[in-house]
Amino acid sequence: MLSRSCLAELTAPPNYDIGPDIYRRSDGSSSPQEVLIESLLTGLSFESTREVEWWGRSEWKTVEAHRDVDEEAATARSERRYPTHSIVVYLSIEPGLRAPTCLWVPGDEPGRSALLAVPAVAGRMLVFPGELLHAVPCPTLSWLGKGEAGEAGMPKQPRVRRSGSRRVMVLNLWDDSAPADECRQEEEEEAEEAEAGDEESLEVVEFIASRVECEPRASWRPVPFEGPCGGVGEAEGLDSGTLWPTLVTFAHGADEPLASKVRASVGALAAALKSERVPSWFWADVDVTNLELGVPSLAGAREERRESAY
Repeated sequence: MLSRSCLAELTAPPNYDIGPDIYRRSDGSSSPQEVLIESLLTGLSFESTREVEWWGRSEWKTVEAHRDVDEEAATARSERRYPTHSIVVYLSIEPGLRAPTCLWVPGDEPGRSALLAVPAVAGRMLVFPGELLHAVPCPTLSWLGKGEAGEAGMPKQPRVRRSGSRRVMVLNLWDDSAPADECRQEEEEEAEEAEAGDEESLEVVEFIASRVECEPRASWRPVPFEGPCGGVGEAEGLDSGTLWPTLVTFAHGADEPLASKVRASVGALAAALKSERVPSWFWADVDVTNLELGVPSLAGAREERRESAY
């Protein structure tokens, strides 16, 4: 849903090296990112969205399982406010990089979830409900145990925190108001005062709106999920004694690692995580219905945005 020219514009300086920020639709769009966001909201028919919290990540790195939430409300009033939707827009992916976004969707049965793996593909957009648990593994197979990765015939990968270029925009949509951040507001006020006293510091970014808009909705190509991948019938469930592989990662707000026992072969699971383009899903025996799981602290969320800002 993004043309090559649009991707080139959005990843070229000085358009790319800005953010995080909040787009308020009532103010109108005045930057390349805001024009893109408005075109996405129009294409998705998200007329009720009033404000959009957005930021970006330039590098592929470990992102632990988390839910995006209004951290200020959670800290001050123990209130859980989740965005109506979260969106990942994949802008530029280093050739050969396999860096999927993974999501957990609670199933109808207790302790059962659908685990989704979405390959990072330039020009792709992933939209999901704002309260869903999601993460990014780095390296690709780092959630698989050493023995399981070896059984899959995959080389063991060093556990590094970041490697490779993976440029994405992350959007959180709010029907009311985006989360307040006093630190960011103070920084913006200080920047405005500095700019007012130094006209030379002002930089006007000129752009053509049509070049940073997404393609018309009629041109979007939906990409179906394949699944359950490498799975088994319900009659062959865990009682059969099959040793299913377990993905182990960490989630904010949990003392123990998040272990997702996946009902598929190790080879099928590894192949899905390393897929170049095809999104897939598996049944996983893990309970993600507790909405406290994966909620970051206010300080942690701020640091996450600073580290990952363009």
